Amino acid sequence: MPELVYSDKYEVQELIAQGGMGILYKALDRKLNRVVALKVVHPHLTSDPSFLQRFLREARSMARLQHENIVSIFSVEQDHGTQFIVMEYFQGTNLQIRIKPSGSLPLHEAMAITYQMAKALAYAHEHGIIHRDVKPANVLLDSDNRVKLTDFGIAAALDEAPLTSAGQLIGTLLYMSPEQARDTTLDGRSDLYSLGLMFYEMLTGTHPRRNLSNTAILRMLAAEEKAPPLTFPPSVPAEVQAVVKDLLRYRPVDRIEGAKQLLHRLESLEAFGNAVPSYTSTSASVATDETICELGEVPVTPALKKSARQPESSSRIVIILLISAAVAGGGAGLYALFSTTSTPTQPIVASGLPPTQPIPTPAPTPAPVKPEPVPTRSPATPKAIPVQPIPKPGPVPATSAIKPMQAPGTSGPIPTPAPLLATLRKPDQGALDLLNQLRQLIAEKNLVALNEISVMSEGRRLTLETLFANYSTIEASFGEIVSTPTEVTTVLRIDKLVLLNGETVPPGSSLRKIRITVPREGDGWGQIVW
Repeated sequence: MPELVYSDKYEVQELIAQGGMGILYKALDRKLNRVVALKVVHPHLTSDPSFLQRFLREARSMARLQHENIVSIFSVEQDHGTQFIVMEYFQGTNLQIRIKPSGSLPLHEAMAITYQMAKALAYAHEHGIIHRDVKPANVLLDSDNRVKLTDFGIAAALDEAPLTSAGQLIGTLLYMSPEQARDTTLDGRSDLYSLGLMFYEMLTGTHPRRNLSNTAILRMLAAEEKAPPLTFPPSVPAEVQAVVKDLLRYRPVDRIEGAKQLLHRLESLEAFGNAVPSYTSTSASVATDETICELGEVPVTPALKKSARQPESSSRIVIILLISAAVAGGGAGLYALFSTTSTPTQPIVASGLPPTQPIPTPAPTPAPVKPEPVPTRSPATPKAIPVQPIPKPGPVPATSAIKPMQAPGTSGPIPTPAPLLATLRKPDQGALDLLNQLRQLIAEKNLVALNEISVMSEGRRLTLETLFANYSTIEASFGEIVSTPTEVTTVLRIDKLVLLNGETVPPGSSLRKIRITVPREGDGWGQIVW
């Protein structure tokens, strides 16, 4: 183990690994009292200016990347001519060692590792950096399968000239993309090809290039027709196989377009649910399609809690004023409140598009029984409440509507929110036409028109781009349609996906529960929200 003259700053504890570029040590940073990893260039290489330039380029490239799935670079230092990088120490092993004992990994582990690597590559590619040497030895894993991608030593920013000399190949032939072997211009899809080979190896325990000489591999990479076929065990679902095959297309233009699209493709798989560990996340605090959150809801007792589809502001005003009137009027306001909310409006539910059966009109609500007056406690110093007293109501006929209250200080009444009235309506044909149009545009893969009739999240748009690029046929339907006076809601379900090669794959669970909302705007309907 070579001695570091700069020992007053770092205490070298043990050798971790040796590679073609340098030696990796575990060390203690005395100043910050933390364990770090030191990557030291081999002494016999420091006299090579091109290699030293490549080493420093590695440090600068990696230092730009701050991501949970990429090993962090702290500094680049020199000790009497010895260059070394100070980086994050990540305790664990690498994927190459993990695969060897078992040959293959369980499906959920292989998907979790691939997903985290895709996150790391998506981040690096966004910053103009491609790895160029994605392989199991550069994927660090801890006991919980937390992934850290390392060794961007041969990465170069896409807008910079490559440092390779003529005829020199950078990377590992076993995991190299065809375009990299031909020494052509590379982009992020080259890293995705390497990731696809690793994904295949984790799922099957085999490698299509194993036991081949370097010459045979180069011949294979030079011609598309010489690529070996991929064989999967029955335990690997067809939809997962399709992802691997799309990553390993010979021509970059035929592959999954980018690492972000790969993330959305993995998330759409049925097997994805139990694959990603709890410490990984697609983004900060992303709600699923099943998440419905109402903001600013006033805490009330269960008997007074409003219907989930009532307009927020107007119903809250009615509740507050009626409760205030109850305090002043000895329970009369509470009586009016219970009279209007004891039978909340139920939304109409229709199955499919369009509804085939008329929705029966509910029976009239029986007249409420007049409750006993609620005794009130008078405070020591009575304080006037700025609301007009409400006359004690008599029995309300079953067929009559409750008269609206008059707002204090005004001449007009407070309009009663529509959901509080016993008003049921069928799903509006205009909303149904919009939903049918949405389904047709998905089948036509017309993203431009979808953007015109709907408002979608960035994640939804990327998912559609991935689906449209990778599937020739997409069939969709709707679940139950819920109609209220203010909106129509339903769930979009992707029922059928056919790959470009004609193979049908089952849609993932997340593609069968896409929440759709059509808000009412005046007498018509607004853009679809999903």
